[in-house]
Amino acid sequence: MSRQKLKQEKLSQAEPFPDKIDWAKQSYLKELFAALDGDVRFVGGCVRDSLLGRAINDIDLATPLKPEDVIKKLEAENIRVIPTGLKHGTVTAYIAKKNIEITTLRKDVNCDGRHANVEFTDDWEEDAKRRDFTINAMSSDIDGVIYDYATGKEDLSYGLVRFVGNANERCVEDILRILRFFRFFSHYGKGEFGSDAISACAKNADQIKSLSGERIKSEMIKLLQAVNPLPVLQKMQKINVLEYIIAFEADFVKLEELIDKEQNWNVAIDPLVRLAAIADNVKKAEFENLCKKWKLSNKEQKRLGRLCLDRLDNFSSEKINKESIRSLGKELFKDKLVLSDVCDKENFLAITDFAEGWVIPKFPVGGEDLKKIGLETGPEIGRVLRKAEDWWAEKDYQPSKAEIISYIEAL
Repeated sequence: MSRQKLKQEKLSQAEPFPDKIDWAKQSYLKELFAALDGDVRFVGGCVRDSLLGRAINDIDLATPLKPEDVIKKLEAENIRVIPTGLKHGTVTAYIAKKNIEITTLRKDVNCDGRHANVEFTDDWEEDAKRRDFTINAMSSDIDGVIYDYATGKEDLSYGLVRFVGNANERCVEDILRILRFFRFFSHYGKGEFGSDAISACAKNADQIKSLSGERIKSEMIKLLQAVNPLPVLQKMQKINVLEYIIAFEADFVKLEELIDKEQNWNVAIDPLVRLAAIADNVKKAEFENLCKKWKLSNKEQKRLGRLCLDRLDNFSSEKINKESIRSLGKELFKDKLVLSDVCDKENFLAITDFAEGWVIPKFPVGGEDLKKIGLETGPEIGRVLRKAEDWWAEKDYQPSKAEIISYIEAL
């Protein structure tokens, strides 16, 4: 479907954006702009999200000033500067307990699919042309005037995620843009995908294998944080992009159920739980391949494995739930509960409330206690402790330390 046709169909859905953005409430921003003589603008995500009224996590600035000039001007005003990426023209200003990246305007000289060679420029439009999507190519001065060289504001209002320039060329320049396209669509897109973008992503999908696992994980985790990433993931699977990312055939039934629970059962979005839903019924070898491909940390691997490999399908009694909570911990227990098929909303809320309110008891007897009653150090102590703890649990964790020791002495 053409961009024009999409626009015509979405007229009633367009966001009513302001003509200007109000940055003036933040005095430290005015101080920063004054230090650079106003030769600087807000760029990228902070402009996009300000127009949407969304929370801004990071503020990025751009300037035609060279990095060394930025450093001199900021230091002259006693603003701390960290040379975080001089090679790429980026320094970080530390002001009002915030880190703000300031990057010199750039233009691409050549790209190899993963890295770009750039040179500095003083042309704002040239810098905008090298950005990935039109909604990320806007800039704004301190007075809130928006500079839009690629119809980004209009596209944002209609939920269009479009590459700046030729979609295929942009993907060839940087393969990561394929993942970024789907990530941004999951958060900002509405309705249908642009045919040019989809064609470019499908055509170059096999090059995703050249990306590092860290970059793949970063983009996919952000995608999975969208309110409803399901249509995007289904599209990625349909055009054979997802196979280069997760390397197994995804079944989205469990994910669809999870999203419904999130929206109707007041369940918080957790990208790793969503990944576990996608990996439902995955084979161990496929799970290990996914962990390796995404470069998951040991902590992430352990949690994901317990969510999608070790099933927990019995929540039928308080006794069983207590045992599971003690074994898993409260958070993992609740994650397994929401992924299960064994309860409705009422039961889910009741079990969740119980798990949150129950104070997990600590077994009060240890090896030193057993030595005091004559047991010698060795495997026997561990065996006796396990048997005693099972008895204690069977008695609903009620026996005291003295009662447990009496039980052990009677064995």
